[in-house]
Amino acid sequence: VNELTTVVTAADIRMFPNPATATITIEAPVKVNVSVYTMDGKVITTVKDATTIDVSNLPNAMYMILIYDTANTLIKTDKFVKMN
Repeated sequence: VNELTTVVTAADIRMFPNPATATITIEAPVKVNVSVYTMDGKVITTVKDATTIDVSNLPNAMYMILIYDTANTLIKTDKFVKMN
């Protein structure tokens, strides 16, 4: 039996809105895990099987978001701004 593997690239993943006030939506063709970091590298949150991320309690700032597939392979790194 041949197993098909879906190759996902950064271009296949959409993250919006940016800047965000309450939530960020993640659209990806596969299940993804997401980690949000401060700009100095501290982990804020990690979400498994992420489709949305609650950023409403974060202070206004710029953050890094790393998006991984379920095999923990980094697919995309991006920045987002949290604004009220």
